[in-house]
This record gives sequence, C-alpha cells and structure tokens, in this order.
Amino acid sequence: INIGSGSMNLENFDVENLEHQSSSGEVNMNSIDASNSSFDVSSGSVQVKYFTGKLDGNVSSGELEIQMNKLIDDVDLNVSSGYIELDLPHEADFTLNGKISSGNLSSDFPLKNKEASKNRIYGKYGNGKYQINADVSSGNLKIK
Repeated sequence: INIGSGSMNLENFDVENLEHQSSSGEVNMNSIDASNSSFDVSSGSVQVKYFTGKLDGNVSSGELEIQMNKLIDDVDLNVSSGYIELDLPHEADFTLNGKISSGNLSSDFPLKNKEASKNRIYGKYGNGKYQINADVSSGNLKIK
C-alpha cells in the first residue's frame, strides 16, 4: 500500500505480508493480521487498531499509532522524527531494548530488571518472550 496523499480506510485483512508507505495524508486500519508487516511513514498520520503480527515501523516524520490485539512476534521501531505510539495488551510478554539519541522513549509498563539512562532503556515485562527493539534518533516513542 503506497499513499502519496489523501485518506484511506482498510479493515478486516488477514495477510502474509503487509507493506505500507505513506508520504502524506491520513490512514486508518482496523482488524489487521499480518505474519510480517512494515510501516514506513515519512509524513502524515497512520492509525492501526486491533493489529496482530510481526511489526517493523519507521517514522521519519509524522505519526504512527498501533494498538496491538496480541503480541505474538518481535517488534522493531525506528523514529528519526515524529511520533510512534505502541499500545500493547496487558498480558504481553516482552523485553524492551531502547536506544535514544535525541527525543524521548517511554513505557507505561512496570519493567523488571530495568536499566535506564539518557541514551538507553532496557527491561522485561511478563516473561520477556518477544523483543521490542526501539531506536529514537529524534522525536517520541511511547509504549503503553
């Protein structure tokens, strides 16, 4: 899916691979299952609700909000400018590996074995089964 501008609504898809690129506009997705997915947002707004699958998200500007129905695989997130919000279910099991050059990375989950500094955040929630790798070079990333 490649969006140059305008708006798009996508619902009720179960796919092997989902590749999304936005350079402007507004995208809303609902009830998406994808074995592999990539979201590349260079501008605009992308909102995904009830997502399940492996997630790779990159925001160079703009906004990406993803509410995961279940955490069943690893997550890789990169913010060079803009905002990513990852909304996880309370029963998620993950290990957060975060790097921050500039900007902010925050987690509302109480992390075990938490290590936090100006440039790094690490910790486990639940049994730590899945990896959430987050890199913020500028902008904000929030895990809630």
